[in-house]
Formats: sequence, structure tokens, C-alpha cells
Amino acid sequence: TWTGEVKKSSPKIVWKKDDSLPSDWLLSSGLENEIIKDSKGSLFEGRKEAIDHMIKEHCFPSDIFKLWNTLHIEGWISDEENIPTGWKRKYYSGKKQHHYLSPMMEVVKSSTNLLNVVQSGKEYTEEEITKVQNWMKKEFEP
Repeated sequence: TWTGEVKKSSPKIVWKKDDSLPSDWLLSSGLENEIIKDSKGSLFEGRKEAIDHMIKEHCFPSDIFKLWNTLHIEGWISDEENIPTGWKRKYYSGKKQHHYLSPMMEVVKSSTNLLNVVQSGKEYTEEEITKVQNWMKKEFEP
């Protein structure tokens, strides 16, 4: 498991504070991928997993929002021109497709599924539905 790998390579890991994390949390340095450690010593394989945990543990919204605003470091980008406000998208070149991240941290693994979520969700406007439909046309153009 990746936590086992972290323990094995512990001597190589340098833990440091990071402005995007709560004050008593630490960020790894010296590894290929970031590992985040919370104040209790729990490890998270990246920012998205840390945010999932923060939401479940009812951490301060300001701490969650601060970390949410750094998801671009892991490839999650905001794109309000093409997807609903508050959502982020990430391109997986191996799969040649986008995954989408809702403001509630739910991952949607295809554009078709994103359209289904937006069409069935009462909180989305016609404009947002059209935005996603137009995005899908652009995305699938050769």
C-alpha cells in the first residue's frame, strides 16, 4: 500500500508547514507525490483526499476553502466557461477523458455523467446545462 511505502521512505521525507494547510498540518517534500499529514498523524495521498477528510471531520470552512483553492496543483482546474460554477475538471491523458469534481467533492468520471448530474440536479440552470452540452461538443471534436 502507499502508506507502507511512505513508512519505508520516511527517512527521505521532509515534513514542512504549508500556507494552504491548517496550521498544525504538514506537507511532505522529497517524494514524487505530495503526502499530507494532519495533526493526529493521519496521512492523505494528496489535497483532494485531505479535503474529503476535512469535510467529514467538520473542519473550519475557511481551512477547507483555502486547501480547495490549491487543487490546481494536482491538476484540478476551474473552468466556469465550460462547466458549472464551483466545479473543477482534470484531464487524464491515459484515459483521454476528463474527470469532474463537484463543490461537494464528488468525482464524476465522464462528461456524459456530468451532463446527467447537471440535468437531474434542481440547483442547475438551463444556462449551465447548455454550457456542459457545448463543452461536450468541443471536447469530442477531432
